[in-house]
Amino acid sequence: MKTPIPKQVLRIALGLLAFILPIVLPLGMLLVGADKVLMPSISTYYYSEMQFLFVTILILFGATFILYGFTTSSRNLVILVGTGIIALLIALVPTHTPGLTEWTGYFHIAHAVLFFALLGWIIRDTFNLPLPYPLLTKIGLYIWIVEGVLIIYFLTLKWVWPPLVFLLETTILWLFVFGLWVRNKVTRELGKAS
Repeated sequence: MKTPIPKQVLRIALGLLAFILPIVLPLGMLLVGADKVLMPSISTYYYSEMQFLFVTILILFGATFILYGFTTSSRNLVILVGTGIIALLIALVPTHTPGLTEWTGYFHIAHAVLFFALLGWIIRDTFNLPLPYPLLTKIGLYIWIVEGVLIIYFLTLKWVWPPLVFLLETTILWLFVFGLWVRNKVTRELGKAS
């Protein structure tokens, strides 16, 4: 089953969603006059006035990854559809539900870690070119490095300044956006050359 939507359009949609997510959530909090605008992580907006926006953007993110999966080879289909499903799970299973056991928090965090790792893999491998483009490979590596710093900070020092987790998550998303921009730019240049 192939989708009629061009890959480049789907990459632009993914980039737009990844770019706006960490902007519209704090901006929305500011517009509604919330006491706290910058939350400790992107996921904590689930428990704010921006819950609907957070869930909607992640569902769109997941659906776009799934659609993109149906434009590629079977190997990439599994990675892209899996990433889309993980985004949907992150949207629908909150970090912590009062009254329930802590399993939802661990489930959410594990899937968020996997999601960010897959963003690095997708830029390095899935969205890379047939002859791997070195900058895309580096961007994927940078995503993994930032995620490593995020995990270490989250596990050890998040109490020092909790919004740093939000900023590190934003860095990962924006590195992903940069990788998508590079891929689309290289694709356009190759199209002009042929």
